Order: sequence, then structure tokens, then C-alpha cells
Amino acid sequence: VMVITDEGIMYGVHIDGRLAWSRRFDASLGRPALMNSIPESPLLMAVPMGRGQIDIFGPPGPTPTPLVWDLACPLGMACNDADDIDESINAEAVCGQWTPVDGIDGYVFRIIGTGGVPRTEWQNTGGESRFSLAGEDLPLGSRYRIQVRTYVEDGDERRYSEPTTSDGVDLINISSPVVDLRADPMQIPSGGGAVSFVATAQDDDLLAGWRLDIVNGDTGEYVRRIGGGPLAQPMLDAGALWFGQDRFEVPVDAGLYRAELSVVDRTGNEGSADVEILVCDGPCP
Repeated sequence: VMVITDEGIMYGVHIDGRLAWSRRFDASLGRPALMNSIPESPLLMAVPMGRGQIDIFGPPGPTPTPLVWDLACPLGMACNDADDIDESINAEAVCGQWTPVDGIDGYVFRIIGTGGVPRTEWQNTGGESRFSLAGEDLPLGSRYRIQVRTYVEDGDERRYSEPTTSDGVDLINISSPVVDLRADPMQIPSGGGAVSFVATAQDDDLLAGWRLDIVNGDTGEYVRRIGGGPLAQPMLDAGALWFGQDRFEVPVDAGLYRAELSVVDRTGNEGSADVEILVCDGPCP
């Protein structure tokens, strides 16, 4: 395991906690530093990413599943894209299925919510390419997505693929705040330009808080929070800007991104809205 601190020193640590070596590096506040490990070191690289997760850099992972479906519960067998659901009133159970992959040892899945926030831990299905999960009690009015990784057993180690993410399900709640999110423009060139957002919401009760996050449009992974805070009013009308940067103020790669707005009222009802933003590879058409 690699441990990095804000004092500009990187530590290599054995699994039993003994110090293996240490190296000094130039620290830049808020940004990860990339370094080569000692050539003979068997250690993987663990780099804190500032979002409550740790990314492990090691040997390449196995082939990921190409497609994940959100299914209605009770679980049935999906045959094509028409079986995928986009809305549900069932907040107490989640069901899903994905395309099987040859040459792997199993699968793990988890549920993520608005802004890429994990709703569950990773759970192992073994060789099964479908699951039914009950008793989760997800917030009505919110949006969830399913993430799936394949894995292979490599001696005493388990190597995971990159995650594949479903297109998501909106949990319908007639008591949730009425929420709207608008963006202009809806595409910007990589490394330049800005998107202006207008977030509005209203409720028959007082609103308690809101948040506006940028996530990767394909994986749902968190990129940056660009707005939010506590509220004590029946309406929200707020603006925010995104300059095409991640939370470390580094320009994001070209691709599809999604702005996700979440608003909650005093009784915990949640309303959500999202809009897709294209970051062009060069000037936008």
C-alpha cells in the first residue's frame, strides 16, 4: 500500500504495517502526484482521490461487461434493451442484469445515486450475471444507477475490471419537490469555455438543501460539485458555472458528462433533474 500525506512524503508500507521505504516529492495542494515506484517493489499504488474512495493502480483488469440493464422487480429475464426501465415507484428493491463475459471468475455490483454517491457496498454475485436486492429503501424522487465489475482470481489476488454503468432509474415520488435544470451552452471545447446552469425547485413544504454535481456520463463517477448548500425556503432559483474542470481544477477529457441536481425538503423527499453536457475534442461543431 502507498500512503501519501500533505507533507510531501510518499511511504511504501508492507501489509503488516512496517515501513518499506519513503520518498519526498513536490506536493501541489489538491492534486495527486504521479511517481514511479522502486523497480523491485511488489507494491501496488494507492492514491487518495479526495472523494472518499481509493483508486488502485496495478496490472490491467479483465474485460468488463459491455451492457448493464435496470430491470423491474420482481426479477425477470432480460432479452433486449426494451426490458430496461427508466422509471419506478419501487424504492425498496433493485434488480439488474448484464451481458455475461467469458474467461472471468465472477462479478460484483453496487448501486450509486445522484452525483455518483455510493448507495451500497460492492456485492459479489459469483458467476451470476443478474441480481435482486431487497430492503434498500432508496429515497423516492432520487435517481439510481447500477455499476458492475468483472473479476479474475490471480493467485491470492483478485483483479477487477473498470466499471460498466446502467443508464439509471428515476424513482417517482409525487410528494417530492418539482425540480428543473437548464444549461447553456450544452457543449464546450476541452480545456476552454464554460457552461452556465440555472437550477430551480419548488415544494409545498420548505426546501432543506440542494446540490449540483458533474458526473461522467458513461460511468456515473463523480467529477466535481459546482453548487449546493442548506435552504429554508419554499423555492430555489440558483445559478452555477462549470469550466470543464474536475475537482482538482484539471480540464476533463473529451466525452459526455452529466450535471445532476438534487433537492430535498424538510421531510426528506428528494427531487432530481439532470442534463447532458458534451465536452468536445477540439472546437465544437
